[in-house]
Amino acid sequence: MRLIVILLAVFLTACSTLTTKDKTNFPIINLVNIEGNSVVINGEINKPTVLLLFDYNCVHCVRAIQDIEDKFLGLVNESEVQFIAVGRDHDVEYLQSLKAKDNIKIELIADPKRVIFTFFANKSVPRVYLYDKRGELKYSHVGWSDKVSDRILGEISRLIGWVDVVVTR
Repeated sequence: MRLIVILLAVFLTACSTLTTKDKTNFPIINLVNIEGNSVVINGEINKPTVLLLFDYNCVHCVRAIQDIEDKFLGLVNESEVQFIAVGRDHDVEYLQSLKAKDNIKIELIADPKRVIFTFFANKSVPRVYLYDKRGELKYSHVGWSDKVSDRILGEISRLIGWVDVVVTR
């Protein structure tokens, strides 16, 4: 029984600490959106950034995009926080059609060969990462739920100085 508890604790710890490969900083990569504009150059971000790794065939990923657009974009000024969604296994044309069809407003990045994805993970989406303006990882999570959404909004509020924001469920 003791061995089972120890193994379970090790498994849960390993699953809950999945982050970028160096575990602390935004990787030194360039990100270009589906319109061809640079979003990140050499890993430099100058404001808090929410990065979502998604596959549009995953219902949780679609919900994550909808939540970011519905909850976050209505509350947070995009000049204060950057929202980026990287489409794993999706090409530019596919994401452009989704953006037009579903009126997606956040930055979409195509990653048809998982080049960007491999900087962060090996499998499982959605994955969300929140970095401060210096590129330091402040929060990461695999999966999506109301609690994750609330946690990210709370972390964003601290990063941009909204000290009186309290999200409860």
